[in-house]
Amino acid sequence: MTTIPGLIQQDAIEVVPDAVKSLTSHNACNAVQLGLLYSSLCEPAFAAKAFKFLLLTTKDNLNLAVTEISRLLGEYWAKLLDTPRRQLLWLFHELVKSNTINAEHVLHHLLRRMTGGDLSPLNLWLVETVLDILSQHRHNWLDKKAVVPVVVYSYLRIIADHAAPVSHGLQGALERLRKREIDFVLPLLRDNFTDCLSIGRDLLRLLQVS
Repeated sequence: MTTIPGLIQQDAIEVVPDAVKSLTSHNACNAVQLGLLYSSLCEPAFAAKAFKFLLLTTKDNLNLAVTEISRLLGEYWAKLLDTPRRQLLWLFHELVKSNTINAEHVLHHLLRRMTGGDLSPLNLWLVETVLDILSQHRHNWLDKKAVVPVVVYSYLRIIADHAAPVSHGLQGALERLRKREIDFVLPLLRDNFTDCLSIGRDLLRLLQVS
């Protein structure tokens, strides 16, 4: 984030809302929004305050922030360090929690990053963290009918992968995660079965192997 002379970073963030009021340039407002977004990604200690001011200063319902987060997930996920990765998931949590318009675009990118057959710590962490966020704030996205089938399909695919034999050291943790995934998906499928028919024949196939 750009430093304001005479101010440490925390104080600089504090003056952002008042500073934005005086901006008339669209590009300048966008630059402030991106500065707050990247502060959230790179400085966890300032993330909550930066996101709060992101909400206060947005003039496009966070569309710029959602677009940039989606771009990072789509193009740079594999190259990111651990801290920005964790913060991207934290930002997704905050977007869902605040019922942000178009937060489902970020969700779609996260679901695509949940790689089938990948039992690496990173992939399992991603699967479980997204599961935590969706479970905690399910009422903020369940009414988006186009989202439910995508979530159901993605987790049915993961459940099938997690049923495969693995080394003894991973078996217990994977079984616990798989149980959580099943407990999450079954009510979604039961309560939204008509919507989930849009998945097509893949739905039957995944139900058979899950």
